[in-house]
This record gives sequence, C-alpha cells and structure tokens, in this order.
Amino acid sequence: MSNHEAKATETRWNGQYIGRHYWDEAGSLRESIVEAVATATGTNTTAVAADYGEDHSRTVERLFGGTTDEEPRSYGVIRFTLAGSTVTVHSDGRLVVESTDGAATRRPAVG
Repeated sequence: MSNHEAKATETRWNGQYIGRHYWDEAGSLRESIVEAVATATGTNTTAVAADYGEDHSRTVERLFGGTTDEEPRSYGVIRFTLAGSTVTVHSDGRLVVESTDGAATRRPAVG
C-alpha cells in the first residue's frame, strides 16, 4: 500500500467501491486494481490476481502509465470485468468497482 492511508482514499457510494491509484508512487496499477477488487468483493487478493491476465494488465498499465515525452499518459476511461465485478479505471487514478449483477459490493463490518 502507498503512503496514503487506505481509509482516506477509499469510499463506497451507491453500491460502488471507489479507490485510487497514485501514479507518482511505487506500486503498479495492477496491484491497485487487484487490491480494489479484492476489497470490494471480499475476495482474497491472490484469487483476484490469478483471474487478472498479465497481458491485459500490461496493456492497461501502458495505456495510462506513460510518463515520458515520448510516451505521454493517455487520458480517458477503460472498463472491463474481473472477478464478477465491473472495473472502471480513470486516467486520473480513480478505480471504481461494482458488481456485474447489479448487487452492491460487500459492505464493511461495523464495530
């Protein structure tokens, strides 16, 4: 996890889990996506990572990860399904996870 506290950067709204990837910090976009989906669905990160293809994750990373003059970062949104959820990755680092069946993502236990 980054220097940013997860509780300050993650939220739930209208059945969606909203997290963030910080481009300027250590950690890959793949790791951020896997953590977001695992948290939203209550699934083990190892299981989510196993479902997330290496080729797909490299392509998404290349699309939004460019930071040089020769390879500027693209702007926009990409949406795909992973582990029974729709994942939306925004070029500003926002990660939105929602259930593909329309049900709300797992709610954290209170107490």
